[in-house]
Amino acid sequence: MKLSQQTRRKVIKQKFKMMYSHYDDYDKDMDDEGYIILIFGLIILSTYWGIIHVIDKFTFNFMPWWIEPFTAIPLVGLLALIEIFGRNPLYWWPLFWGTKIKIRQENDPFKHTLEIEEVFKRMGGRANVYVIDYDTLKFRKKKDVVRYWLFKS
Repeated sequence: MKLSQQTRRKVIKQKFKMMYSHYDDYDKDMDDEGYIILIFGLIILSTYWGIIHVIDKFTFNFMPWWIEPFTAIPLVGLLALIEIFGRNPLYWWPLFWGTKIKIRQENDPFKHTLEIEEVFKRMGGRANVYVIDYDTLKFRKKKDVVRYWLFKS
């Protein structure tokens, strides 16, 4: 007996809910832990602000009081860069320059993760190539782009 289209959709939705129901609990856990993380962040920021405030007092109030908390912005930016690109500043080059290329055209089949990893290792790793997504690569030098297109297998 063949099921109707509407019945098939209901069955698929029920199976999907059974398979992925544990993701609903994940959001609830993050809501509970979010306040703890926020409190720790505020403690760290206020400690940093206190240290800057004491240093400012010893430098005869060089900074106005309202600028002192903003001195943490470069530190937070540096931590964000370390989280995204890694600790080595030589790997931060995709922020400033590079040549983007599309590795998949409209009529080409989808490139698999293994092929992209192979290209990544063959072209010199994070020092020379940055994987934006699975369709786009960003090369540090144009010479590497030419080498990629010439010796693409």
